[in-house]
Amino acid sequence: MATQNTTYNYPADLARRLAGLDLLSEGRAGWNVVTTDNAWTGANLRRGGWLEHERRYERAGQFVEAAKELWSSWAPDAVAPDGRASSWARPGAVTPVERDTDLVRLRATATVPGSRQGRPVLFQAGDSDGGREPAARHADVVFSANTEYGKAVAYAADLRERLARHGRSPDSLRILPGASVVLGDTTADAEEKPAGYAVSRSTGRGRSPSSSSTGAPTCPPTTRTDRCPTSNPVSRSSTPRAARSPSNAAPASRH
Repeated sequence: MATQNTTYNYPADLARRLAGLDLLSEGRAGWNVVTTDNAWTGANLRRGGWLEHERRYERAGQFVEAAKELWSSWAPDAVAPDGRASSWARPGAVTPVERDTDLVRLRATATVPGSRQGRPVLFQAGDSDGGREPAARHADVVFSANTEYGKAVAYAADLRERLARHGRSPDSLRILPGASVVLGDTTADAEEKPAGYAVSRSTGRGRSPSSSSTGAPTCPPTTRTDRCPTSNPVSRSSTPRAARSPSNAAPASRH
């Protein structure tokens, strides 16, 4: 599955790349549809900060519509029957696609036929009102970060209502629920850890520089000292080979 941005990519180009991946993988490709509005990401593509925050999902919806139209533009019998044909697409069997709005403008003809699954599977993860609407309209699968049961049920109910408004059946969209898993040597150990994580995240105690980027504490306050990764010496297996004792080195082979 490819996570690709609708804010700074171009619809025809991205649709072709995803169609090629889907065809080569024999219908195993997916697209995680994402947006962004930060200027530094856009600057990498020479389009920094061009789109207002409120219009990200509006462009995303138009972008996905254009991509789906390109993927469906090949007639079922468009591919030439054998290799002797002058073109692998029958003349007139591929419909050109044209869009002209202030957010999506293109005129393109798809050059890649559909795979055995037809098109890439569409994933989406937006939980805001703006994100749920394009998910209900276009997505095949959504990621849900609602780990509390009541919120998860409300989220699913809201999506199903939106699906109905777009003429889609409830089972046309799959929800992948989020989950937090805590492992411990015993049940009591696993039950103790979440409290320690919560304290560490709110106070900053017990973090190492390597854990600050993820928010995962290396050594929660309630963790026993002998279980704290930072209290253990570096194992020999993680020591660079050049720093190891010569006596541990394998003897040189003789020829």
